[in-house]
Amino acid sequence: MIDERQTVLVIEEEIIIRVAIAGDFQDGGFNGLEAGNSGEALAHLARDASIRALRTQYGVVSK
Repeated sequence: MIDERQTVLVIEEEIIIRVAIAGDFQDGGFNGLEAGNSGEALAHLARDASIRALRTQYGVVSK
């Protein structure tokens, strides 16, 4: 079965907030991926061409 849901990458340092937001996206019918910093986000973007939107915090830490 092919998953046709759109993928959103949630970039947030605080794990509780990140998990909650990704869960909200999943509840809304999206694939919610998570990254805790810019390095993780870039890794997701490099390997997953299905990401269609980003939700990020202002001033995310670079690691």
